[in-house]
Amino acid sequence: MDPEEYEHLLLDGVACPFIFESDKIFLEQFINVITFSLNSCALKNLENFPCMDKVTKLEMNDNKISTGLEYIARSLPNLEALKLGNNNISTIKELQKLESLSSLKNLEVVGNPVCELCNY
Repeated sequence: MDPEEYEHLLLDGVACPFIFESDKIFLEQFINVITFSLNSCALKNLENFPCMDKVTKLEMNDNKISTGLEYIARSLPNLEALKLGNNNISTIKELQKLESLSSLKNLEVVGNPVCELCNY
């Protein structure tokens, strides 16, 4: 397996509530990935999120994410589409951590507690 050959990395359903440093190092070898999917992985913490400059689409639906979106903003500078449906994001302040992503055109947060706020 040559990680440089992959443009799409789909890890849906792989149970990983935390991304360890060793996971980060491994995932950063996939330098040509443009679509990264971590749906239904029980993710809670994004602290060691891998830096992947070419990723334009990230899917992390159906996890347990409530904070840590700043790690995505730092790690995926060219992100255009982010799907975070059915997580535990409860504040607009948390979503504002994505403001530095100038290429972000599509943000999906349906099914998060933040959607129940009055001025959402």
